[in-house]
This record gives sequence, C-alpha cells and structure tokens, in this order.
Amino acid sequence: MAKSDKIHRIEVTTKVGCRDPVAEGVQSGAKSDLGISGLKQVRMVEVYYISSDSVDLTNDKLATLAEQLFSDPVIQEYSIDSSILKVNWPKSEVRFLDGVTDNTGAAASEGSADVLGIANGTIHVRSSRIFAFDGISEQDVVKISKGLLANAMIQRFEILK
Repeated sequence: MAKSDKIHRIEVTTKVGCRDPVAEGVQSGAKSDLGISGLKQVRMVEVYYISSDSVDLTNDKLATLAEQLFSDPVIQEYSIDSSILKVNWPKSEVRFLDGVTDNTGAAASEGSADVLGIANGTIHVRSSRIFAFDGISEQDVVKISKGLLANAMIQRFEILK
C-alpha cells in the first residue's frame, strides 16, 4: 500500500431541518449563561482529520468511512476535504491540545481500521468540532468559545475566517 502524507478531512453535520441537541445547548447557554443576545442559530460540525503512513486513502475509502462510521445518513450529511457549511457566519474550531488524549479520534482510528479491514494503527484520526454562529460578532464567538466550548486546560479554539 502506498504512503499518503496528506491529511484528509471529513466533516459531518446535521441536515437542515433535523435537531442538533449540542448546537441547541450552545445557543441556550450563550443566552442564559453568558447573556449573549441576538444569536439566531448555531450549527455544529464534527471534523475528522485522517492520515496514514501505509494506506492510500482514496476518495472511495474516505467515502466508505464517512458513510459507515462517521455519519448517520438519515439525519446527517458529510463532505470530504471541503467545508460542509456554506454560511458566512463567524466560526470557532475546538480541538484538543497536543499530548491530550483525543478519545473520539482514538475510537475513530480503531473503527476506521475495522471498516476498511486493515490492521489497527495504520489509520490515524484526530477530531475537532466547528461551531458556526448566525447573528453575533466575532467578539461574542470568542466569549462563547472561552465560556462554553473549550476547556483551556485540555483544548484550544481558533476563530476561523
């Protein structure tokens, strides 16, 4: 199998019209806990950064992972190596600091090997979440990221442009 130095990205989000309890909780907390008004909607994206030193991660293999492991086709949709949210809202990406165990990523690594029928340890996955906010400023997004989304001891956030 060929070596692949590229890190691929699978993004998964809830389909429009389906409930996303995590995004709803963030929206509620922003108002009740942080006093942020004007927030019309929150969208959340689960992001999986996937790489391998020994497996050629073709689009077919990535689609198999997205469909069989990372998403529920009834309520979710996915994209491979492109942003799934086509909104021009301020966004924050939350991920674990280097050296902190990423349990979601570790489980996704094992699951990826199982789904593709290859040896454990040949696929490496790191996870993060992107939150997009309609109706508020970037300053409010920073306030929400610090106050609700990222635990500074183990996570960091980045405001996406």
